[in-house]
Amino acid sequence: MGGPLLAAWDGRLLVGGRKSIGPPSTALYWLDGSVLVEICELPSGGDTSYPGFVPLDERHALLSYYSSHETGGTTQQAAIYLARLSLVP
Repeated sequence: MGGPLLAAWDGRLLVGGRKSIGPPSTALYWLDGSVLVEICELPSGGDTSYPGFVPLDERHALLSYYSSHETGGTTQQAAIYLARLSLVP
C-alpha cells in the first residue's frame, strides 16, 4: 500500500492508499485484526495515492486523493478528487 492513510471511523480503522496489486488505483479497506478487507476502489489510476480523510459524522466522511487516470498521455498530470463517503447500515 503506497501513500497510506489510517483513520478511526465508526469505531473501526479505515486504511486507504495506492493499491499495489494489479493496475494502480486508490482503494479503501477496513482493518480487521491483521487482515485488510477491501471496501471500495475509487475512480483512479496511473499516478495515484495519498488519500486524506475528514469524518463528518458516524456515517459520512470526505476523502481527497490525487490521480492521473483522466489525463493520461506522457505528461501524467494528476488532478485532485473529492469523494463523499457514506456507510450503509
